[in-house]
Amino acid sequence: MKIFSTIIKKYLPSVLSIVLAFAMIFLVVSIIKSVYYYQYDSDEFYHVQRAYLIATGFKPYTSFFFYFSSIFHRVLVLPLLFFGFSFATLGKLRLFMVLLFTVRVILSFLLINKVFNRRIAILFIPLLLIDPFTIFSSMQIRPDNLMMIFYTLGLLIFVKGFLKSSKLLTFIAGIILGLSIITLLKIAPQLATFFVMYGIYCILNRQLNFFVLLLDGFVLTLFLFGVYHLLNGSFISMFEQVFIFPFTIPKLITNQVNYGFFHQSNNGFIYGLMGKPIIWAYEWILPLLAASGAYLKLKNIDNKKQLIQTIFVASLVVQYLFLLKLDTVFIQYYIPFQWLLALFAAVLLEDFIFNKFSAGFFHQLIKGGSFVLLILLVYVSVQANNARAEFKSEPQLSQFAPVWSKIPQNAAIFPSILFRPIAYPLSVYDDQLNYFDTFASVKNTFPKHIDSFQKNKLPYMVIDDPIKFYALEPGLDRYVKDHYQKIDNQINLYKRVK
Repeated sequence: MKIFSTIIKKYLPSVLSIVLAFAMIFLVVSIIKSVYYYQYDSDEFYHVQRAYLIATGFKPYTSFFFYFSSIFHRVLVLPLLFFGFSFATLGKLRLFMVLLFTVRVILSFLLINKVFNRRIAILFIPLLLIDPFTIFSSMQIRPDNLMMIFYTLGLLIFVKGFLKSSKLLTFIAGIILGLSIITLLKIAPQLATFFVMYGIYCILNRQLNFFVLLLDGFVLTLFLFGVYHLLNGSFISMFEQVFIFPFTIPKLITNQVNYGFFHQSNNGFIYGLMGKPIIWAYEWILPLLAASGAYLKLKNIDNKKQLIQTIFVASLVVQYLFLLKLDTVFIQYYIPFQWLLALFAAVLLEDFIFNKFSAGFFHQLIKGGSFVLLILLVYVSVQANNARAEFKSEPQLSQFAPVWSKIPQNAAIFPSILFRPIAYPLSVYDDQLNYFDTFASVKNTFPKHIDSFQKNKLPYMVIDDPIKFYALEPGLDRYVKDHYQKIDNQINLYKRVK
């Protein structure tokens, strides 16, 4: 009996580690499968279309209305040019986003290992990967995911510079963090928290020169971004569309989505499974776990690492309040929030497993219970990911194919369709904005529809809803009747005849 007990103590940890490793392999495979096969959201088409327009010579902000910076879309240009402008390329772009997410996980591991410890960094990975919100949105074709790469890399470089008192690394960190905010403004709450708290620390410790260096790098990125658009003649349009216009959008959304909307059960798109699967319960309890873990790190601040940990705690609180304040919360708004939830949930779990009970029955019970619960979460997550992969994109391809078959690749169409040129600056997903008075100032910076159609001799037009379409501009109905003929009733396609 004693020999048996000795064997268990000696080999059981290794066996459990092997089991967990295989479970994680199955989880990662199911994640990639889920990401690759899952249908494309409308904003993914939006971003790919913008990248296509840039690749084919259109200029953001002047050739077409665009309330994002073009950094992410210029990154997409290279794979688009290499693989071609086809529906199959979207799958390759999804794999590219998987690669970006992998890089972010690695950078996050290095950052957490540096600021906390190796055990928390290891626990963070499965807690992040079984989070449905993370898996659903963090590998889709969205600029949010490139933003998080720059933000995480900037923090990692800053931490290394901060711990070594390196002026060069501090300056470089400012440059990278500047890239994160011009990629997408959604990281602003966490950046503001970081700059305020680090600035106060530098003032109190008479290290203002380090804060100035960080700020110099940050401002340098913004300055070069502005100079680039100044030189190509789009600065005013860019500033208005990227830094002013986005703040008016939430006021125009009639069907508002508040925080907690995506936590509802019976959502197969988010959770993969219907009903109330355990990963749905995990999503509900994750903020509570994170809050408990964050509390553990507020006990004292007596060194540099604890200062950074406190900044992360403050970032968690500020980001949460930001989500609560938003009139509408889309799923991508959770991307900069969920990594903080996984981080502090890992802090709590590490404390329970390794610190609360150093030995004895309760220690073994907690370790065993944590292992069983983690395996169960992984098992259900694999099922959910495989189920989500069944929401395939073939129906979407069938919608594009008839239009593509009738419109040559170099022929413009209104409103815009994927992988076809545009003939009016307010293209796909933008035309509806003309109905709101708030967008009048933006609309007035572009030509009238009729003038633009006439100048470009717009060859093709799709009119799904004549009432709304003709309401865009007086005389538009007469112009269409005089110059176009309907050639396809199924897709409401019109061709220019004179």
